Amino acid sequence: MDKAKLIEEIQQAFSSGQYPSDAAIVLDSPYAKIYPDYEGNTIAKVFKGKKWQEIDPDALARQNAAPGFLTQEAFHYYLPAYMMLMIQYIDKADVLVEIIINKLTPLSENELGESFIKADLFTKEQGACIKHFLQYLQDANPDFFENKEPTIAIERYWKNF
Repeated sequence: MDKAKLIEEIQQAFSSGQYPSDAAIVLDSPYAKIYPDYEGNTIAKVFKGKKWQEIDPDALARQNAAPGFLTQEAFHYYLPAYMMLMIQYIDKADVLVEIIINKLTPLSENELGESFIKADLFTKEQGACIKHFLQYLQDANPDFFENKEPTIAIERYWKNF
């Protein structure tokens, strides 16, 4: 699949996603109220009130810890923004590439693990889109993925779509 077709597929598959609400962007933490500079608060400001299509790629790349702070629902909703960043600017995405691929990869075919995203939030169309995204990343960036991480994610879970 070429880049333009994949971008179109992402836009279509995730077009009807539900915004998670301002209160459900980042995980609850007692530090959020105590420390105004708490990273979760900063991350919430980047995403709060924005559709995934409106997130600035530079802001997304700067907040490379965000996936660890996002709720399952927020990660599901904003995943297409990360996918677009990685397709269009893989070097800018930097460490986010590894973080997102890890969240899309279960420990094994039989054990999902705690860091694996809540896959039941995705529709069949979105699951197939994620599989195509992973295939594209591996094919377009073989040197970036020496250990074939996107292929492993597909084999462990996304092949089902």
